[in-house]
Amino acid sequence: MTLDQSGYTTSMRLVVVIGYLGVMVGAVLLLNANAENGTLAMAIWSGASVMLGWITHDARFALLPLVAVPVALPFGYADEWLGSDSPLVWLSVAVIGVIQVALVLAAFAARLLYERSQPSHN
Repeated sequence: MTLDQSGYTTSMRLVVVIGYLGVMVGAVLLLNANAENGTLAMAIWSGASVMLGWITHDARFALLPLVAVPVALPFGYADEWLGSDSPLVWLSVAVIGVIQVALVLAAFAARLLYERSQPSHN
């Protein structure tokens, strides 16, 4: 079993990315179901974003949260059938997605700082 620079195998990172995509879609569905669930959806998605940045140890995954915007496009308005004045789901997801990008990058940077602070075992 070969480990990359993050200490994980490629298949382990793939599982993390697939799990992240599942959590992300779940957060979009939760937000669509009821706009009042926005805080819960953001909290769940934020935890997954921090884990993604820390575990993958790769800044290229920072743009992954923006995949949620095209996923949210077909949903229209949250609570549409209740007649509420909630914003478009994709617009809410776009704003939250930008925050998630920052969280992934912050977790990636925290991992870099953590590893630099550890003594070298060479």
